[in-house]
Amino acid sequence: NTPVPTDTPEPTQELEAAAVGGDLAARTQTVAALLTQAAQAGGGVPGGTQQVTPTALPTAGFADEVGLPGLLGLSVLLVGVIFLVRRLRLSGSG
Repeated sequence: NTPVPTDTPEPTQELEAAAVGGDLAARTQTVAALLTQAAQAGGGVPGGTQQVTPTALPTAGFADEVGLPGLLGLSVLLVGVIFLVRRLRLSGSG
């Protein structure tokens, strides 16, 4: 079982580059240069400025406007309403 020699040449980098349609190294350098220019220009952001993403939490909502003392006062008031309603229900049924 010895391999039969053929006239088909072994694929080389030159043949692959010719099949692609040009010098593969030159294309790679061109793409690298274009990517570098795009990165230096800001990645497609108009004016070349980077967008700033906020890292702080938003200050919106009920707890931000009322604050901790207001929430504690509201919870004490609601517990007082619960005790008042229970007292009124027990006194009316006896």
